[in-house]
Amino acid sequence: MKPIFSRIAGTTLIGAAVIGIIFSLSGLILLAVYSARITASLEKSIVRVSDALSATGSALEIAGSALEDADSALDSLASTMEGVNASLRDSNPTFKTLSKLLGTELPDTIAATQGSLESAETSAKNIDNLLTSLSKIPLLGSLVYSPKVPLNETIGAVSDSLNGIPASLKNAQKSLDLTIKNLDTINTELGSITESTAQIRSSAGEAKQVIEDYELMVSDLQDDVDRMQTNLPRTMRWVTLAAALFLIWLGLAQIGLLTQGMELVKRGSPIKAENELSDKGG
Repeated sequence: MKPIFSRIAGTTLIGAAVIGIIFSLSGLILLAVYSARITASLEKSIVRVSDALSATGSALEIAGSALEDADSALDSLASTMEGVNASLRDSNPTFKTLSKLLGTELPDTIAATQGSLESAETSAKNIDNLLTSLSKIPLLGSLVYSPKVPLNETIGAVSDSLNGIPASLKNAQKSLDLTIKNLDTINTELGSITESTAQIRSSAGEAKQVIEDYELMVSDLQDDVDRMQTNLPRTMRWVTLAAALFLIWLGLAQIGLLTQGMELVKRGSPIKAENELSDKGG
C-alpha cells in the first residue's frame, strides 16, 4: 500500500476509534446520570396507569351495580304490569256482561214490566168503572166507591215513572262501553310496555355481560401492571448493566481499531518509507 493511502486509512481508523471511544464514554456517563431518573419516571408512569385502571375498575363496578338495580326495577315493573293487565283482562268479561245487562236485559225487563202495568191499568180501570157503577145502584146504597186517585191512575203513574229508566240505562251502557274500550286500549298499552320492558331487560343483560368482560380485562391488565411495577427496578438494573457492558465492549473494540490506525499511520510516514526503500536497495 502506498504511504499516502496508509496515512489516510490510518487517520480514518483513528478518527473512528476516537469517536467510538467518546460515544462509549458519553453513553456510560449518561447511563450513570439518567438511569435512576428514567427508572423513577417509568415507575411514576406505571403508577398512573395503575391508578387509571383502578378508577376504571371502580367505574365498571358502579355501572354493573346500577344495571343490576335497573334490572331489578324493570323486573318489578314487568311483574306489576302483568298483574294489572291480568286483572283488567279478568274484569273485562264482567264489564261486558254488565254492559249487556244495562243495555238489553234491564230495558227489556222494564218494558215487560210496563206492559204488565198497562194490562193491570186496563184491568184496574175496568174495575174502577164497575165499582163506580155498582156504587150508584140504590139497592147497594151502602157501597160507596169514590177513591181520591183511581187505581188505574196509580198504576199508570207507576208505569210512567219507569219511562226515564231505560234512557238512563242506555247512557250508563254507553259510559261502560267507553270504559271497556279504554280498558282494551289500556291492555294494549300495558302489553306494549311489558314487551318494551322485556327488550330493555335483554339489552341491560347484554350490557352487563359486556361490563363483566371489561372488568375481567381490566383485572388482567391490573395484574400485568402490578407485576411490571414490581419487576421494573430489577429489569432496569439488568437493562442498564447490559447497556453498560455493551458500551464498555464497544470502547474496548475502539482501542484495537485505534492501534490499527496508528500502525497504518506509522507505516505511511516518510521516514518509515525511506527505511523500507533502503532495505530493498541493500
